[in-house]
Amino acid sequence: MIPKSRHAELETTPLSYNQQSLWFIDQLSGSIQYHIPIVFRIEGDLSKKALQKALVEIVNRHEILRTVVSEKDGDVFQKILEINLFELKSKEVPKEELAKEIAGIVKSPFDLTCDHMIRAWLLSHGDETQILVIILHHIAFDGASTSIFKTELWENYKAFSKGEYVYVKDILPFSQTKVISHAYESGKVVEILATV
Repeated sequence: MIPKSRHAELETTPLSYNQQSLWFIDQLSGSIQYHIPIVFRIEGDLSKKALQKALVEIVNRHEILRTVVSEKDGDVFQKILEINLFELKSKEVPKEELAKEIAGIVKSPFDLTCDHMIRAWLLSHGDETQILVIILHHIAFDGASTSIFKTELWENYKAFSKGEYVYVKDILPFSQTKVISHAYESGKVVEILATV
């Protein structure tokens, strides 16, 4: 848990320039175009419990994924949500409706004042293949961090599935200030980035 003094410090920390820009865009017209989808096709046995723990570990470790926008007296500040609140959601989806379901998840807007800047859905359709859909908001994450995220996620998962300690010393944290300006291409909502 973050000490009270740390919370007090963060609740008076103004948004960075990039955060301000994205907050303005979001308030004006929404920011769905700044959603970053990462989609995994997972075949074989999967421990949902270990996957949940792996994701929570990432969200707990990287404050930027728990940072929301707080408004007070007309000013906007960063506010960090408490740890251990992130939840992996799951759903059974008919195979023929997977693309539609994934597109809906990608396009579902974030509330920048209260949502984690990451959401995750585990979709299954009756066989041993499952689809893990992870959406991150560009206000907290850029494409350059994707490989770091994937490495940390699966290292966490392997450790938790074996009941081992998660060692992250050599994994760099996500940048909290640098946001690369790009939007994902329309029509490429479903992109399988890794097969496990």
